[in-house]
Parts: sequence; C-alpha cells; structure tokens
Amino acid sequence: MKKTQKSYNSTLRKTSKKQAKHEQEWSKIKKERIEQLKDRYGYLICEYCKRAITSTQIADGHHIDGDHQNNSKLNCAIVHEWPCHRKITDETIIITQIDDQGDFREHYDWGQ
Repeated sequence: MKKTQKSYNSTLRKTSKKQAKHEQEWSKIKKERIEQLKDRYGYLICEYCKRAITSTQIADGHHIDGDHQNNSKLNCAIVHEWPCHRKITDETIIITQIDDQGDFREHYDWGQ
C-alpha cells in the first residue's frame, strides 16, 4: 500500500458513547438469555431451529421485533449466527422466544 493511500480502517467512524452503551446493554441481555436457555435445557439451544449450539458454532442475538433500538429482554432470541439468523433476516421471518412449554412459533411477514 502506498503511503498516500488511506487504510480501510482509517475511514471508519469512531463508535459514540451512546452507541457503545447501547451495544453493551444488548450484550448483557444476550448473555442473560443464553444463561436462561442453558439453565432450562442443560445446554444452549437455538430458538429458531431448536438444535443445540455447540462450542464451535456462534450464538447470536436476534431482535425479535426488528427494532435494534429495543433492547428489552422480551425482544431477544438466541439463534445460530449462520444459517438461522441469516435465514430469519433474509426471508423476513418473525419469531418469538421459546415459551414455558418449549413451543416456538414463526410466521412470515409479507407486508400485510
């Protein structure tokens, strides 16, 4: 790279204090939800496909209502980063958390 070129990272904006706090809150909520699932099942489970999330896979938090500003506990579903989270967002699948009976519901949002 020539010295006159800017590196890719130099063009990124610094995270604001407000955004950093927001991300920290979401991280805490994800950790709490992960612990709830581990306590309930004895292992970590994907709330979309209901399969175990192993140590070699990445657990990701999904904002159920799609609003990334809504960091409530009821708006967090733990899913496999790939393929489950990708499928949920790409196909506009609306999901809910696993309820007390272990039921998991989904429906498609076709803009109706």
